[in-house]
Amino acid sequence: MKNFLCLLSAIAVMSASAQQPIGWASENGGTTGGAGGKTVTVKSAADLTSNAKSGGAMIIRVSGKITVDRVDVASNKTIEGAEKGATIDGSLKMGAVKNIIIRNLVISKSTGSFEDVVQMQKTQNVWIDHCDISDKRSSLDGLCDMTHAVNYVTISWTKFSYSSSSASHRFCMLISHSDDNEAEDLGKLKITLHHNWWAENVTERMPRMRFCQVHSFNNYFSSKGNNYCIGAGKKAQVLVESNYFDNVNRPHFFYDNNTTATIKINDDNQYPGCSGDKDEGQGTCFTPSYTYKDKLDKGSEVKDIVMKGAGPQFGVVEVEQLMENNFHIADAGLLPMDQSSITGFTLSGRNLPVSSFNNLNIVPNAVLIRRNGSSVLEINYRD
Repeated sequence: MKNFLCLLSAIAVMSASAQQPIGWASENGGTTGGAGGKTVTVKSAADLTSNAKSGGAMIIRVSGKITVDRVDVASNKTIEGAEKGATIDGSLKMGAVKNIIIRNLVISKSTGSFEDVVQMQKTQNVWIDHCDISDKRSSLDGLCDMTHAVNYVTISWTKFSYSSSSASHRFCMLISHSDDNEAEDLGKLKITLHHNWWAENVTERMPRMRFCQVHSFNNYFSSKGNNYCIGAGKKAQVLVESNYFDNVNRPHFFYDNNTTATIKINDDNQYPGCSGDKDEGQGTCFTPSYTYKDKLDKGSEVKDIVMKGAGPQFGVVEVEQLMENNFHIADAGLLPMDQSSITGFTLSGRNLPVSSFNNLNIVPNAVLIRRNGSSVLEINYRD
């Protein structure tokens, strides 16, 4: 059996051990969520809330739509969608906990208490991946706020939006809540944002930040009529690379003309139809300690890549992992969805039956990766 290279075009939910975050969530020991713990499927608010706050590692798979006011998430948890349409209608709160993965979910608050849809305070090592986060209430709040020394976070392939185009406070993401919180925040707030989509009706905070080391790359900004996108405030260090700002106002600027903020950009950010500030400079920006440049897409391609790939994904698999042993792909734990839904797949342009998929083996040292949306192996599912 010969080695071969499989290039895959999108991402589906996988076991926590099969995929790792890019960016700050890969530091400080990494972010594995509930890997190694038991897996449970929940269909009710009671089951979701009790398992999310329980001790020990656990992978919690959300089936259907669960309406709940708030879910408090304890350490060492993965909360992920079990199938297409998996939704938490409520908010997620993470306090002084660590090692959490949230992925492949719609998280949309339509009723309930006035608070952020996703909130982190004092939290460490969080990875939010392939989610769709929105606020549908009449009185809106932030979609994902990170305050009080949150650290080592990656948010990737996630769409942010508001349902109302007229309600106030359509402010998406706040990093550090106050200029007076330097003692707690400075040296923390290390956050990576990549391949996210700031979409309809977001007016500000994509994000707004202080005291941080934030890396924003390959994000798509399309919220027309906004006030600003990236706002760097007191002692913020922001690295802005290969993003696509599409007909928006003030792509990146020094909030309140703060002279202690730093914005470093590369020469591949895209600004079609934009107006207003594109501030840069002022001091020295951090250099990421993690590897990411082999994952950096061209800025001109980001709009198409993110619009196709952001939000929950079911149906096409991407694996970014060096396989060290032979394994049977159907038994490798890479496809948590019901395999009876598989209708077939293509390999190097050849249409193959399901029976071939079930017998496909991957040999040692086969590397399975995505490269700029190209696809050699694509697995197709029924809706």
